[in-house]
Amino acid sequence: MKKRSDEKEIIVAEKIKAEDQKDVKELSEFINNEKDKNKLDQKEEKKAELEIKSPVKDSAIYINSKLIGSDDIKLYPLPGARLNVLVSAKGYEDYKTVIDFKGDENKIINVELIKNPLLTVILPVKNGKIYFNSNYTGFGSASYSPKAGSKVLIEIEAQGFKKYSTEIVLNSGDEKTLNIPLEKIKDFDRVKWS
Repeated sequence: MKKRSDEKEIIVAEKIKAEDQKDVKELSEFINNEKDKNKLDQKEEKKAELEIKSPVKDSAIYINSKLIGSDDIKLYPLPGARLNVLVSAKGYEDYKTVIDFKGDENKIINVELIKNPLLTVILPVKNGKIYFNSNYTGFGSASYSPKAGSKVLIEIEAQGFKKYSTEIVLNSGDEKTLNIPLEKIKDFDRVKWS
């Protein structure tokens, strides 16, 4: 292959007048130098790369408070950039981190989303009203997803039964089902004695 290339150069050189050969050689050297410079410029212009991978389908990915995409994304920030990353998905705690790029670094974030706690209350009667933190949520049975580590006040009201209340704290990822035993009001408890 190399001989064939050399033969073509000889043929081209023979066709060019002797005085033009010097100019052609200078032009060829100039073109090669420019190609080398472009290769160096391309290396210098290389940008950083950030890939964010979320294990939860339909998770929203925000960069500096702007929705960028969902699930898996790839970005090319400028060197020196600082990015505030937030990944959010229904039923999961938000994932937050700050990423600083010093140069043309490549970074991959494999997001680990933690399920929000889930509390389910089941009553032995269908007409019982369920309140979570003093807010009516439903009757018979209801579910609530509180912030991890926060107290949840559960209150139950049902006709013919004593009021019931308790507090519970759930941690990240906890799922708890409470079957609430309601105590019937006895006939003489309904009468107020003066």
